[in-house]
Amino acid sequence: GENIKFDGQTAPLYLEGGHYAVNLEGISFGGRLLDIDKKLLWRSDATHTGGAIIDSGSSVSFLQSIAYYKLEETILDFIGDKMERSDDISSEGVLRLCFKGNLYRDFQDFPLVTFHFENEATLNLGVESLFTLLQPNLTCLNVVDAYLKDLDHSLLGVRLQQYHYVSFDVQN
Repeated sequence: GENIKFDGQTAPLYLEGGHYAVNLEGISFGGRLLDIDKKLLWRSDATHTGGAIIDSGSSVSFLQSIAYYKLEETILDFIGDKMERSDDISSEGVLRLCFKGNLYRDFQDFPLVTFHFENEATLNLGVESLFTLLQPNLTCLNVVDAYLKDLDHSLLGVRLQQYHYVSFDVQN
């Protein structure tokens, strides 16, 4: 309706193939920005690739390879030898990074991960948004490489969006 007020941060919204997308500019881990060229993440008007589609129909999120592997490397460096790695197949049928450990016991010191978008908008992701406890001692990352699903863009699934209010102002 009319007179709806949007509070919080805003980022430009792009309509891409019937989906709403935003420009991801970077990712930080524990306050440190990962070395990812934002031009590689941005949406291209010419090729209709890149950007990050906001999708409430997918539980797992997909990041473009350059961003995914930087995030995975940083997570693996942080966890080190504290937990054993153990991969699992997601409900979307792709291999995802898992650890033999309990989300609520073994990830207490896991740092905040922040996705940075156009217009300085941010999405702060705590451990319960980033990981899911699949079994009592199996915790898996809710993000996979977009290349594994032949995606030429990132896709932000519902688990990354949980605990956040996402509004779309499609008229402006």
